Amino acid sequence: MNNKNLPVRSFNDLMDNIFNHGLNGFLGSDFIQSQPPVNFKESENSYHIEFAVPGFTKEEINIQLDNNVLTVKGEKSVENASSDTKYKRREFSFNSFTKSMTLPEDVNLSSITASQSNGLLQVDIAKQINNENKIARSIEIS
Repeated sequence: MNNKNLPVRSFNDLMDNIFNHGLNGFLGSDFIQSQPPVNFKESENSYHIEFAVPGFTKEEINIQLDNNVLTVKGEKSVENASSDTKYKRREFSFNSFTKSMTLPEDVNLSSITASQSNGLLQVDIAKQINNENKIARSIEIS
């Protein structure tokens, strides 16, 4: 067997891949559920966070806030079935993700709003100068 055409990965390459891309980088993206890509924008008065969540409805997404940590979870279970006179086939699919982030200290925790459209979850948070109200709550998606 000729091993010259096989990729050789050093221990350092493996460790860099794990630390930079998590276990997905080591095991492959098909093995572990992925996290949605996120865009984080800041303006003078607010923060705007976008999560790419194609295929998820707002009922399948849960947003929680606890001590300045925003957690977005999605869970989807799909059953596809097709039948014929000779056989019946069923395929089950399960997708989930969890993404948590610590919000900046200057956010107004009581002014968080969320909306979802066309596979994009948008979370808007107003800024506040003094933020002493550490609260835990759910955020409803409109």
